[in-house]
Amino acid sequence: KPAKVYIMLGVNELGWGSSGIFQQEYGALVDAVREAAPGAAVYVQSILPVTKARSDSHAFQTKAKVDEYNTLIQAMCTEKGVNYLKVEDAVMTEDGYMVPEYAASDGVHMNSNGCLKWLEYLKEHH
Repeated sequence: KPAKVYIMLGVNELGWGSSGIFQQEYGALVDAVREAAPGAAVYVQSILPVTKARSDSHAFQTKAKVDEYNTLIQAMCTEKGVNYLKVEDAVMTEDGYMVPEYAASDGVHMNSNGCLKWLEYLKEHH
């Protein structure tokens, strides 16, 4: 019986053919969590940004897709009445990409410095 449940997913789903299906399936997951842990506060985290180099060189792991999906996640959170955490703020440059010093070599995942920034954000915004 957790007091809080944190959910974060979506970077691997950026390549889905339909963003609407992504939003629908994410909503179903939130519903399942709320049913399994009815007293828990649910916190849904935004998708973290990718680096500019990754965005410029990849077909679907792009800033535009991350922004689109985060808009859908935020709307779903509003509809479901759950908390939305804009965790990308912890590791994002002013122009919306992952800070290169926080990125692993693939430009998608974070290194330990990025993970620490993410953790600090969660501690401050829970």
